[in-house]
Amino acid sequence: MAGVRTLKLGAIWWVGDGSRIGIWEDPWIPGSTSHRVISRQGQNILSSVSDLTDPRTGQWDVQLINQTFWLVDCQRILAIPLSDNVLEDFVAWEPTQTHTFSVRSAYHAEWNHQFGRRIYDCGGQGAMADHPIWKLIWDLRVPAKIKIFIWKTLHGALPCFVVLADRHVKFTLNVLDNYASASLSKAIPKKGGWSRPPLDSVKINVDAGFPCDELRGTAGVIIRDHAGDFVAAANARLDFVSDVASAEARAVKLGLLLATSLGCSRIILNADNAEIVGALNGMDKYYGPAVAIVEDCSQMLLDFTKCSVEYCCREANAVAHELAKMAWCSTPSSWAESPPPGILPLLCSLLFGWSFSRNQLQLNFWEKQLPQEALRSYPVPFFSASENAACCLMYV
Repeated sequence: MAGVRTLKLGAIWWVGDGSRIGIWEDPWIPGSTSHRVISRQGQNILSSVSDLTDPRTGQWDVQLINQTFWLVDCQRILAIPLSDNVLEDFVAWEPTQTHTFSVRSAYHAEWNHQFGRRIYDCGGQGAMADHPIWKLIWDLRVPAKIKIFIWKTLHGALPCFVVLADRHVKFTLNVLDNYASASLSKAIPKKGGWSRPPLDSVKINVDAGFPCDELRGTAGVIIRDHAGDFVAAANARLDFVSDVASAEARAVKLGLLLATSLGCSRIILNADNAEIVGALNGMDKYYGPAVAIVEDCSQMLLDFTKCSVEYCCREANAVAHELAKMAWCSTPSSWAESPPPGILPLLCSLLFGWSFSRNQLQLNFWEKQLPQEALRSYPVPFFSASENAACCLMYV
């Protein structure tokens, strides 16, 4: 029975069609301490999560949810992604990053349940800070350093091996071990950059922005051909999103929708989120919170004649990242044939290997044959280039 109780501490339902999940009694709310809704049921007759979806669209019935739940529950529910395809509800294990069960994580869940809450109650803010234990500690007739030591102990702030290991802090001896076994080729990181796709393909770069303290984000997408020429781009605001993986998955979906609308048949999709790239490549069964969007993207990939999903470094994904940032301060849009002016310097720098900083882009090519045909694809008013001549572009 104790094992069943521990399983219930970390188990959470991921929503598919919602038919197997009870609204009021089952754990299905990410971000909630108990994984359950905190709103009162009252006389409400709604019972299963499927009752909260619109049968015509298969998505959340926003008006019904706003009428039924408190604001905090509304935001958490609307941030749960739903699949456009048929997907069954299933149970995942929340305490691990892969959302698969492990005995070690079960021990951690049980320990936190028995002791972690007790320590938090003793050291929390507001009313919890008035716990009687603190009065006893501060009234002790001992040196102040002893009181501070007790305070650190109750807060788990002592740098003992258990605490350091739990926070993934390496010990001094680890540095010596790593030095002895280090390889010079692996010790020096290689500078990555954007690479051109094959002649018959286009490359799609996607990225998402997600502030940790907000249930919203942005997405950016850019498509380029084998010559590095701009094909299309788009960005969007994500009104309800609960985590980074879901934001990145929605950016991938936006990129696939854009490629489909343009009639692209052979694509290479690049993203800088290893979790989503691994999920789309089917390396391991994915049980994360973005499973509904990943399922949609996997189905969309089947519609292309040839496709591949690859991980790329952030430097190679700079244009998509900039498009996602633009969605915060300007109206989200889509572009075809001509790119938005804000990303022109980045397009040039990634295509020709030019160096740039955040506020200034300076290009210097001395006595070098410049690719004139490619340069004509980016009609920058203040851009000048000629064969066997110096080329300088200042962007402030």
